[in-house]
Amino acid sequence: MEVRRATCTDLERIHGFYQNYSDHEAHYYRAGSASADAPTVPAVAEQGARFLLDTQDGIVGLIHVEEVQTPTGKHAEIVDFIVAEAYRQKRAGSRLIDAAKTWARERGLKTMELFVPPEAKEKFYFCEEHKGFVSVADVLWCKL
Repeated sequence: MEVRRATCTDLERIHGFYQNYSDHEAHYYRAGSASADAPTVPAVAEQGARFLLDTQDGIVGLIHVEEVQTPTGKHAEIVDFIVAEAYRQKRAGSRLIDAAKTWARERGLKTMELFVPPEAKEKFYFCEEHKGFVSVADVLWCKL
């Protein structure tokens, strides 16, 4: 398994990975495509990066991290984090988080945020137990 930064040549494979392992494609946008069939471009310009966990079977994990500005300063935010079920509990997610942390440190960022919905908390236990994440707040939502 190789963790590497995604490039434009990975777009179709990333798109396929999202279709297989996610119900949404919220972080895609059309970028000057001449055709409606043209591949989409990940919205990661200069503020973010996607890292892939690649195997001979294809992409089996993806993490998308962005640099965000808040009133208290800049930090890294994990926007997407998906690992194929067959590769969970095999250090796949850990390797992706390590790549995202390295990227953030290289940019001089001091903290990283990962929003975990309550129903998914058990899937991300390793983030607190092994990767230095701590729970700092609950988030309140309301449907509109």
